[in-house]
Amino acid sequence: MFLKIFKIYKIYFNMENDLLMKNLDKKISISNVIFNVVFVIVSIIIFYVLFKVSGINFSTYPDIFLNFAIKMNNYSNLILSILTFFLVIITAYYAKVTHKLLKLTDDNRRFEIKPNLLINVGEPEFSVDNKYRILSNKINITNYGRGPAVDIKFKTSVADDNETNAVCQHRDIPILLPTDPTYEVIVNIHTSQYNLHDYKEDFLRLDVLYEDVERNLYKLKHVYRLVIIQENPVYFVMKSEELYFCAFEDRTSIFEGNFLNRKDKLIFSRQGW
Repeated sequence: MFLKIFKIYKIYFNMENDLLMKNLDKKISISNVIFNVVFVIVSIIIFYVLFKVSGINFSTYPDIFLNFAIKMNNYSNLILSILTFFLVIITAYYAKVTHKLLKLTDDNRRFEIKPNLLINVGEPEFSVDNKYRILSNKINITNYGRGPAVDIKFKTSVADDNETNAVCQHRDIPILLPTDPTYEVIVNIHTSQYNLHDYKEDFLRLDVLYEDVERNLYKLKHVYRLVIIQENPVYFVMKSEELYFCAFEDRTSIFEGNFLNRKDKLIFSRQGW
């Protein structure tokens, strides 16, 4: 019976030592200190009560551990249940701490390789070609992240009054490195000559799909309003921005369409004017 008790304590202290060795740089929190102190105090109280209940006299019994084991044989199941209960609590506590440490490590690793794209939309320029209106615009994509953005798929959508209510232009960018961070996209989109006031609120939409070096997938969505002053289109104002994330292990296909049709984790969102 005592071998079982000492094995339980050995397991606990081995768990504690392993965790401390792996996280020497982690600052000991007050809650951890209090938890360990309470555990030691409770253990001392339990053994003290057991000695008193058994009536063991230190001066009478030279081999105290042997006599204690003999007298406590009738309470072996109760003692083992109590110690198992404490072991379950301790195991659950350290499992929670270990989960937090692993999540923190994973987040730090992803931060080191995460691209951080910033989009700057220039002033719109409109011209007329026969029955079409042509939108010309320069859009700069800048990577301020620590890691490169890989396999970038850039889609520009402009409002129109045709059946689809939008005209799109696609552009593929192989890679955007932090050391050479800016890429300029020239947009030239033909639309019908409709009334710009009817579609100015959600006039321009940008969808940027890209990966990091571990094949985690990101999707950046922008919506812009067209500002018109005295019947002249002047500039764009951002209405909303959203960033979605899909981890590599959650991807079911390498094709972008599967990602676009899924509801993935929203990690950033803000509203403009």
